Amino acid sequence: MWQTICISLPSLTREQQCVLDQQLRLAMHNYDLETDTIDVGLFFLRYMRPDEAVLILEERRALVQRNLERVLDEYGIRKEDAYAGAVRQIIREHIRLILQAELEWIASTMRHLHELSAA
Repeated sequence: MWQTICISLPSLTREQQCVLDQQLRLAMHNYDLETDTIDVGLFFLRYMRPDEAVLILEERRALVQRNLERVLDEYGIRKEDAYAGAVRQIIREHIRLILQAELEWIASTMRHLHELSAA
């Protein structure tokens, strides 16, 4: 989902995209769950300045917010039998909670990065 934003930025030149692709392949080859992050999109944050990371996180936040709004809009749209409706409701609630937690994490991370930039 949002990883596309981080690894396929529209502002990258073709050469920069090739370098990023090579770095991604190398990172995945050397990936170690003990020491590295699980989210591929976050892996590259360590190589960015705080202000660059904030830009990426702003794009991520907008994408997560749009997905959350879509999930919320789906509540009550569908008419299904009781069991299918209950299952779909459980799934939507799970997705809603994950997206809200992601938004909280993004806000916290952006505050931390702003503090680093100001220091």
